[in-house]
Order: sequence, then C-alpha cells, then structure tokens
Amino acid sequence: MARLIALRGLWRERIYYREELKRLAEDGPQRVDDVGLTLAAVKAELQKPFWEA
Repeated sequence: MARLIALRGLWRERIYYREELKRLAEDGPQRVDDVGLTLAAVKAELQKPFWEA
C-alpha cells in the first residue's frame, strides 16, 4: 500500500512539473531558456503521459 501512495505522489509531481513547463513555454522562449531547456525539449516532455519519466 505504501508503494502505491508513493507512486501516486511521484505522478502528481510529474503532472505539476509538466504544468509548470507548459506555463514557462507559454510565457515565451526566453523563460524556457532561463531554466536551461530548449522549446523542443519542453514540447517532448509535455507529450509524455504522467506515468512516464
């Protein structure tokens, strides 16, 4: 049961992280560059389902 709770937490972190990346990308490419990523890397990350690392 503890593993399921931990897995759910991990998935929620990924969802949050990807939502933040989406916001950065919508704000502009300079914001994405500020965190050391490219727009292509952000787009690739946003295409992933929450269960995929």
